[in-house]
Amino acid sequence: MIEANDFYRYIEEEQKEELIDYILAYCPAKVIKIDKTESLEVSGKVCGNIQGADLKAGAKSDTVKGNYCSIEAPLFRRLKKALPRDKYYWIDKSVMKSIESLKKGSTFSQSYEIDFTFGLNVSEAKTLGLDMEMHKKITYTIYVKC
Repeated sequence: MIEANDFYRYIEEEQKEELIDYILAYCPAKVIKIDKTESLEVSGKVCGNIQGADLKAGAKSDTVKGNYCSIEAPLFRRLKKALPRDKYYWIDKSVMKSIESLKKGSTFSQSYEIDFTFGLNVSEAKTLGLDMEMHKKITYTIYVKC
């Protein structure tokens, strides 16, 4: 079991490990970089009296977290080529195919979004005891150079 307040971080680490393992198993990578941008969206609307209303409702703010993960040539000497896993749960099929097609000298870059709200509104997430700092959408940009 996972503690509720560690749930998001656990999922995020699992996704990162799976992605790096996949890259190391399927292409001769020399550089792996993953950048992270967080998007907080507050949904809702103001009706009637606006006193005490959340004026940020419906707003969106992005926070660039920058370099989430960076592995370059010297570190690859310490990392062994990963064996393919039986199943990959978190990687989009298009990302998998793109990584598999990489050859020596080629590069790959793609962004994708993970919705860490899992369909829960803020009050539901609070009731479950989830980490509200992670209750948002996160965009990861992957760059791989072979």
